[in-house]
Amino acid sequence: MSETRWNDDAAFEAYIAPNRELLTRLVEASRELKDQWSELPAEDSPAMAELAAEHQFRGDPPWDNEPATAAHNIAHLVIFGAEDHATALVRLLEDDHTPVFAHIVLARACLEYAAKGWWLLDAGIGLRLRIARGMNERLLTLSEAARLPLPDEERERAKKRRAEIFDRGTSLGFQKVRPLRATWRPGASRWFRSSSLR
Repeated sequence: MSETRWNDDAAFEAYIAPNRELLTRLVEASRELKDQWSELPAEDSPAMAELAAEHQFRGDPPWDNEPATAAHNIAHLVIFGAEDHATALVRLLEDDHTPVFAHIVLARACLEYAAKGWWLLDAGIGLRLRIARGMNERLLTLSEAARLPLPDEERERAKKRRAEIFDRGTSLGFQKVRPLRATWRPGASRWFRSSSLR
């Protein structure tokens, strides 16, 4: 039985090649911006003003002594994730034996990471909401860890750290709320939406 490769079609290749090129250029542009500006905001930017003011929201771990910086760092990590998935997608679509479904998974992951990076770095949200969004990402990680098949002491540690984040957030004037649909974190589950800091 001969193998059928769906990307042998010249029409498909003519269609997909420019899109691969655009995606490659987008990843390169993202990396060039990081190289050009590093991870430190411009001196006179709102982001730098946020970093200068973050001291008023400091807290001991699992909170953070630099909570706005932590939110920026999470954003940089998820942007790297978007770049990595986009690069893998391009390579997959260059291969002679392209899978039928894998490109869809990579494209979705790339979009989810990119959306989360944008959501965390949104220039219009201000310091408090940026810190809340960064802590929501930390809460999500701890909530997921508490549900994993880990030893009981590890799950309990994750639950304790989650409670400590809520306690510190409350002491700083953040409220545990059920956000409006338009403010849900990209990819948020129904359970997590009900326990998000704002």
